[in-house]
Amino acid sequence: METCYHFSVLKGSWGISISLKAEFVPFHFSKSESTFVTKNIQVIFSPEIKLLQDEIQLLVKGIKEYEKQIIENVRYKEIGIRINEIDFAETDFQCEALYFAVIGWICKTLNLNEPEISVLFDNQKNKYLIEMVNK
Repeated sequence: METCYHFSVLKGSWGISISLKAEFVPFHFSKSESTFVTKNIQVIFSPEIKLLQDEIQLLVKGIKEYEKQIIENVRYKEIGIRINEIDFAETDFQCEALYFAVIGWICKTLNLNEPEISVLFDNQKNKYLIEMVNK
């Protein structure tokens, strides 16, 4: 079942807003765009999703943070995470926010507590400084 998660931050002159719609599915080797996270977890991207390799790697990093919880809670032996939609404004975007968005999606989908995050805005760099406080 598809779950939608919305990650947003607004502490400066601009904000970050990312909507992620995805679902856990059994994975199959296919010609669709996919990336292996671990030997048991694969991310499958909808053809409409166009991400840079660095952005994909941030999603993978977030999924790896929760690999154990995913394997314990998802009923498939080989798990696919099909990302159906990622929506964000390119002008108000920091790619590292994808890491936190996918973690939030995992926690919402699996009914886990979301980690506490710290968000500061650096006025000189005009950039958000986001970090996980706990998991």
